[in-house]
Amino acid sequence: MKKRINIMIALALSSSLLLTALPFNTATVEAASTKKALNVSSQVTYYGEVKNGKPHGKGTMKWGTNKTYSGDWINGVRTGQGKFIATTKKEDLTTSIVYTGDWNHDLKSGKGKLIEKITESSGVLKSSSIQTGTYHTDKLVTGYTVTHALADPPYSFRYIAPNYLLQVYGESKDIEKNLLAGHMFDVDYRKGNIVKEFSVFPDDNNASSLKYFNSIRKELKPHLAEFERLSKYVKEGING
Repeated sequence: MKKRINIMIALALSSSLLLTALPFNTATVEAASTKKALNVSSQVTYYGEVKNGKPHGKGTMKWGTNKTYSGDWINGVRTGQGKFIATTKKEDLTTSIVYTGDWNHDLKSGKGKLIEKITESSGVLKSSSIQTGTYHTDKLVTGYTVTHALADPPYSFRYIAPNYLLQVYGESKDIEKNLLAGHMFDVDYRKGNIVKEFSVFPDDNNASSLKYFNSIRKELKPHLAEFERLSKYVKEGING
C-alpha cells in the first residue's frame, strides 16, 4: 500500500513539474518562431524572424524589385546560409546574378555558387557563367569559373587557389585531350614560381609548355574534368 502511495505521489509531482515548465517552453518556441514585417526604408522591406528590432534568424529582405536575399540573419546582417538574387540594367544589357551559399557579415564567405547571365535588350543571351568554390570577403579564393559567351573562342575556364592558377580558352569538348595536344586557344598555368603559357599563335615557349603539361597530367586531370562538367550548365544557359 505504501509503495502504491509513493508511486502516486511521484506521478503527481512529475505532472506538477511538467505543467510548471510548459508555459516557459511554449513561450520560448513562440518567441523563436515569431515573424515580423519591417520597413527598413522606402525601398527596403523585410519579413521574417526578428530580435531587438533587427532581422535575426531566417527571413527575406527586398531592395526594391531588383534585389532579394532569403536566408539566415544575425543582428541585422546576412550571416549563415542564403540565396541572393539581383538584376541590373545598363544601356542595352541586363545582368542577372544568383548566389547560393555561405555568408558572413553581409559578405559572401565560405562555400557557394554564383551564376551570372548577361542578356541583350533583343533577348539574346550574350554570356552565361558559373562560379563555384570557397569565397572570402566577397571574392572567390579557391574554385572554378566557367563562362560561355558569344565570342571566339566561346569558352573560358579558370581554376584558382592560393599561389595557383589554371586559365584555359577554347572549346568545351575533350578538354584534356585537346589541351595536351596543343589544340586549345590559350593556356596559362602558374604554380608558385612556375609559369607556363601556350597559345595557338606561334611562340617559342609552346613546345616546352606542352611538354610540361603532359608531365603533370595527373595534376591537371581533375581540374580539366571539372571544366568540362561545368561547361554543360553554361552551354544550356546560352543556348536556352
